[in-house]
Amino acid sequence: MSRVVCPGSFDPVTLGHLDVIGRAAALVDDVVVAVGSNMSKRAWFTPQERVAMLREACAAWSNVTVTLFDGLLVDFCRAEGIGAIAKGLRSAADFDYELPMAQMNAHLSGVDTVFVAAAPAWSYVSSSLVREVAGLGGDVADFLTPAVAERVRHMEDAGLITGYRVELGLDKLGFPITAIIRVAAPEEKCTRLKGLVQGLAEVLECHHVTGADAYVLKVVASSMKHLETVIEAIARHGGTPATAVVLSSPVLRGASSTLRSRRGRAVASSTRRAVNGATRR
Repeated sequence: MSRVVCPGSFDPVTLGHLDVIGRAAALVDDVVVAVGSNMSKRAWFTPQERVAMLREACAAWSNVTVTLFDGLLVDFCRAEGIGAIAKGLRSAADFDYELPMAQMNAHLSGVDTVFVAAAPAWSYVSSSLVREVAGLGGDVADFLTPAVAERVRHMEDAGLITGYRVELGLDKLGFPITAIIRVAAPEEKCTRLKGLVQGLAEVLECHHVTGADAYVLKVVASSMKHLETVIEAIARHGGTPATAVVLSSPVLRGASSTLRSRRGRAVASSTRRAVNGATRR
């Protein structure tokens, strides 16, 4: 076994991920860290941003490379001549989840899976938990490299906390909403997507995110339902709305509310950032 792949979404990459990658690198000749480019999940960072963060974080290991992949992992393994998949296990629940996938992968391609037991220090750390804690205003620096922690702080300061909706019944009210939509899309699609959004809502700003195939649109929608319609239209026309954050609404000013993801998981407890950064029209 001279070459293995460490797959994942890495949104963001944590010290737990790096522990598994580093230990795999000590066991084999080459490790390929494969970042899934499917952004069906509501992601904080674009695939390209995650690759950049991983390359910086893995720079100390000369036998580790980082790349994007799409489609079945076993097809990627066959194309790259990779003989095994390395996965970290934090708990029995992880094993129950990973075992059927490992068996399916072996059945489809003969590619085996090697499980690496998580170090106790990172056994409770996951990207989703880091996102949830950060969304609630908690300090997650202990679980990230300094460079990744800085990126997370930048996202938080900019109000770019991944996909949530305000549970105040705004979808039934006609109040105007100012919001930022962060869209992952190649540069050539920017003009077309901006034109699409302009046909649906008032666009206040549109600018490129430096170093990434992503754009930020500041829009005014008549309601939460209207905002969701804009986001769905972007997705249908080739963009990936990685982030949508409400900046201001007459209902939100001075109000306290619960912000929830589409899965119903609380990701922030108040609208203080939204209210403090409210855009005056």
